[in-house]
Amino acid sequence: MVNFAVAFSYELGSGTINLYKYSRRYSGKNPSIIEGDIFRINVPLDDAYSFDADKVGDKVGDGVLYHLTENQYRIVRCLEENPGMSATQLAKKIGISPRKVESNIQKLKEFGMLQRQGSPRKGHWVVKRKI
Repeated sequence: MVNFAVAFSYELGSGTINLYKYSRRYSGKNPSIIEGDIFRINVPLDDAYSFDADKVGDKVGDGVLYHLTENQYRIVRCLEENPGMSATQLAKKIGISPRKVESNIQKLKEFGMLQRQGSPRKGHWVVKRKI
């Protein structure tokens, strides 16, 4: 379906790409596209997954919308694929310094997107909010 979505979005423009991107970000699911004389896109909503952007929570990450930088986005994507990656490995893959990776990981932890499980040496990352 991803290949269809990409091909479909090139014909319609960046709006379709954004529908897939933000639907997954806020509901954890892809939208469904229904074709006919006109097409319709259903964006799934999940109250347990999404949040109220107008509400500010008691702790960091509750009800607050964060805009990730490109590097933060790439770090999360890499850790979704390989949770055991080190800062050095992430730096090589993304093309930034290990210090920048560590700084971005700290921000992602503050946002509530990442959590470290296990020891620093043998542990792994848990991505708490999928993007």
